[in-house]
Order: sequence, then structure tokens, then C-alpha cells
Amino acid sequence: MKTSKNGTEVSIWSDELLAQTRSLILDPPLGIWPYLCMKNINGKFGEITLPDLVAEHWNVLDKETNETNYYASRDEMIEAGWAVD
Repeated sequence: MKTSKNGTEVSIWSDELLAQTRSLILDPPLGIWPYLCMKNINGKFGEITLPDLVAEHWNVLDKETNETNYYASRDEMIEAGWAVD
């Protein structure tokens, strides 16, 4: 468990997965797939398009609801529970 900025305890991914997420976000895998697959600690799955990653637009499309979650920074997105899948 980790304590968030507002004082509540939240589950987080392993340090290894968080490091992999930061690495892939900073240097996106250009090529075969037009998006990076993401998963959330709450069980949801999503994706970020490679053009959004390159432009540093932290928009995660929720695959179940088809809604886009917008974040001000990659750290905010990671703190919201998103990691690479």
C-alpha cells in the first residue's frame, strides 16, 4: 500500500512495472501497434495512441466504457493507477 497525496491508502503496481511504464512512455515503441496497451489497478484496461504519447497528451481510452480519461502529466496518470499491460 502507498499513501496518496490526499492521505488515503491506495494499491500500486510493482516498482518494476512502474519503471517499465515510465520507460515505454518516454520512449514509445513505434511500429506495429498504433497504441500502447494500459491496465489500471482497479481492473480496467485502456490504451494511449502513439501520437498522443509522442505529443505528451496523457489520454487513456477506457476499453470497456469507450471514455477517455485525461491527465495533466504522466505522473498523474500513473498515480491514477495506470501502467503498461
